[in-house]
Amino acid sequence: LLNLAIIQLQRDDLAGARALTERGLAIREAVYGPDHPLVAEAVSNLAAIRLRQKALEDAQKLAERALAIRERVLGPDHPEVSYTLYNLAEIERERGRLAQAQALFERVLAIREKRLEPDSREVAEARVMLAEIHGLRGDAARARALIDQALPVFERGPEKDGLATAAALRVAAETRRLQREFAAAQPLYERALAIYAAQRKPDDPASCATLVGLGRLALDRGRPEEALPRFERAAALCADDPAARDGLAQARRAAKPR
Repeated sequence: LLNLAIIQLQRDDLAGARALTERGLAIREAVYGPDHPLVAEAVSNLAAIRLRQKALEDAQKLAERALAIRERVLGPDHPEVSYTLYNLAEIERERGRLAQAQALFERVLAIREKRLEPDSREVAEARVMLAEIHGLRGDAARARALIDQALPVFERGPEKDGLATAAALRVAAETRRLQREFAAAQPLYERALAIYAAQRKPDDPASCATLVGLGRLALDRGRPEEALPRFERAAALCADDPAARDGLAQARRAAKPR
């Protein structure tokens, strides 16, 4: 059931994925009891789904339950623990608690660097997320160091045009924009957007974040006429995204004739 749920998740059927995962969790609890690692796996998967559904309170409770089981049964430095910490870090990021998210992602990276191969996708994914947090907190140099370690892992892998590569490209573009390397940032954003357009729905948050990045880049370059359609598209697709709305207002002000 959990494998079927993952397929539904890949199809963006969050309700279907949740229903299948809840059924799988109930079966595992009945068979193994409440504190088994297989139960923790189902709980952690359910937390990730609830996070995608923006049910943050529910996601946090589930992730904390999974973390407690895994730390107790597997130990605090087990790779499986890092997956649940990753969920908790994403929850904190969604809430805007960047310092807490950074601390959790740092623990994720420390576990994976210790227990996994240094060039593994899991290590690279943790570096991407930590780089994004550093960028959001204004530490572009630290973000750049992390993303420049991570991006080659995805680009030379078998899924070099996959969603993980798109996420790394978007963060790499953002770090270059923050460091005012505008010419280098543009193609990275565009490559990321092309991957998202091919593999995700148009209103996917990552697609909107990439459009917002392109809009900000155009504003940084003094080109409000280029920024405006980027922000208009992002705001139309993701009406609840404050970054898209704020960027659109800024672009409209900048585009007005003086």
